[in-house]
Amino acid sequence: SFRPGSLFILQGADSTSTTGALSHVDPRTYGFSPKRTVLLSYRDGRPYTMTDTHRDLDLEAHIVSTQIAQRPPPRELLGHSLAGLILDRLLTDGLPGPNVAVELAPPPPYPPPVKVPRPGTDGPGRPGADLARIISWVFDRVGLPSFEIDAPAAPANLSRVVAHDPSVARLSEWALGDSVWLDGDWRRPGEHNAVIISDHVGITNDARATRLARDFLAGRPVADDSSSWRGALATTLSYAFAPWRP
Repeated sequence: SFRPGSLFILQGADSTSTTGALSHVDPRTYGFSPKRTVLLSYRDGRPYTMTDTHRDLDLEAHIVSTQIAQRPPPRELLGHSLAGLILDRLLTDGLPGPNVAVELAPPPPYPPPVKVPRPGTDGPGRPGADLARIISWVFDRVGLPSFEIDAPAAPANLSRVVAHDPSVARLSEWALGDSVWLDGDWRRPGEHNAVIISDHVGITNDARATRLARDFLAGRPVADDSSSWRGALATTLSYAFAPWRP
């Protein structure tokens, strides 16, 4: 039998209503009926495009919250990447949100500790910043949405530090492939933290990530990597690559 309540799926940046890292998800894997599963939209519940995922995060949070509030509790969220930042702002602003959330490969909870050097200026993080600008330039030339590292919504320019909200049980599953971009203190205080040996998108197909997410949504205990060998490995890599971090 399926579990009560609704499962909300929130994809990350550059997804659309039909494509994205979570577009393949079978809600039955997590114990939910497809009829009680909602793919959240970045455009007021209507079909959305890549461009819609690049808007102001506070605006996105209000759009997402409105859709969540339409379903009665219990409400559970499975999100990827940018979904973590949107959930942060949703809770901080006191908007209706889920009761339980699993975030796959979320961005780090705090702004990076360095300023992004201006183009051509030496400073900590310059190699990574210059590389990000090159990738953005290439995307722009081939017609893909470019996410400028100098843009206000870019991870390196985030200014809001969001505190943990104990009213929502959250599991953050960190992709080891992302660890080089994370701050040394990548763990989210007061939450469950798991490190998945995968890359940013591959985590959505990882067997351990799926098992932990399923158990957490069902209220079963899950392993926490805040002090495990996986967590130590993620921390070591993040410090080793600190000079490259934008």
